[in-house]
Amino acid sequence: MFIVKRLAQLAVALSYLVGQTSLAAVAKEMTSIINKDLGKVSQASDWHTDQGRIFEERPLLQVAQTRLERNEFNQKVITEFRANQGKVGGQFANRPLLLLTTTGAKSGKTYTKPLAYTKDGDRFVVIASFGGGPKNPSWYNNLVAHPEVTVEVGSERFKAKATVPTGAERQRLYDQQAKQIPAFAEYAKKTTRQIPVIVLTRIK
Repeated sequence: MFIVKRLAQLAVALSYLVGQTSLAAVAKEMTSIINKDLGKVSQASDWHTDQGRIFEERPLLQVAQTRLERNEFNQKVITEFRANQGKVGGQFANRPLLLLTTTGAKSGKTYTKPLAYTKDGDRFVVIASFGGGPKNPSWYNNLVAHPEVTVEVGSERFKAKATVPTGAERQRLYDQQAKQIPAFAEYAKKTTRQIPVIVLTRIK
């Protein structure tokens, strides 16, 4: 883009000096060329990199809508879950699902997320995969700050304490869930972070 601007400036200067056309006309033409070039760059890709960092050229509103759509989707699942004693359709159909309510690490507000789970004895196991994303999901940060959570399974609702196992225990539980729900094996391949495993133990 810097080169394009410099060439446009040079063309304007040369045309003006030799008197081939007016400065206003040349400037108008060069502006048109640059704008067209910008349009091509923007259409070619929504992303560009700068020294290893990725910047998104899509409007912020579009990004916000994507987040809103995700929240709306979760809310529909939550509503369906509660209306049908834990049974839902769509991508969560035939998959063990619970609702996890956490307290915001900073806001103190409560947030509910639908999550796939497995059982380890009487304990419930969930995984903070975030679809194999580079960062931990916000609900994980919430329960680390506030380990007492609320769990809904079927028609049952109870308080639980969240703990984060490490080492061999974490790996055992992750492998156990990946075996039952293969998507989690794929998530592990998509990220370099160690995906946290969370154990939810009922508070009696």
